[in-house]
Amino acid sequence: YLGNVLLLIKNRNYSKAVEWVKKSLIAYQNDKDVFGELRALFMMSRISMLQGQFSDAFDYLEYSFSCAETISDSYWKIKIRLDMAVNSFIQGNFAKTIRMAEEMLSLCRKSLFIDYELLGLFILGRVYHLTGDYGKAEEIFQKGIELAGDYRIEKGGNLFKIWQGRVILYKGDYSRAEKIFLQYQEINPDSFLFLVES
Repeated sequence: YLGNVLLLIKNRNYSKAVEWVKKSLIAYQNDKDVFGELRALFMMSRISMLQGQFSDAFDYLEYSFSCAETISDSYWKIKIRLDMAVNSFIQGNFAKTIRMAEEMLSLCRKSLFIDYELLGLFILGRVYHLTGDYGKAEEIFQKGIELAGDYRIEKGGNLFKIWQGRVILYKGDYSRAEKIFLQYQEINPDSFLFLVES
């Protein structure tokens, strides 16, 4: 069922996709397949988000997280918390975004999912930047730079450096920010845009 859903989503046939996910969910529940149920609920959350139904999407994520806890699946717990953080961020609920991202980061540190840890740090840094806590944002982006450096994730490190430069710009240190933007303008288009902004 779920393979068909991906094709339906790609073709933006969301009503048919929901129909197929519901069929798969019933089948997984009848078979007591908690992992299948988790995937179906997660898929429902994604479809809901694509349709702008963020509250429904969050509810599906909570149900899928419960399934992930039942089967003790660290990867899915992290993936779901990431979607919860993104969902909350899109809705402008920054307190919930911070809570979800911090829970995700805690899970990442226990499981060594470095790529997800970087995503969690990025979301936190963005929230602190948007809410005007530039000191905290700079600190978070610095952690991202160090983590990306430790694991030689160059693109991730560059992104954190550029956003740290933006925070530095907002703190009023234009010269230091411009040096960062000039250094990375060929690597990342955001850097050029931030340079123009400065």
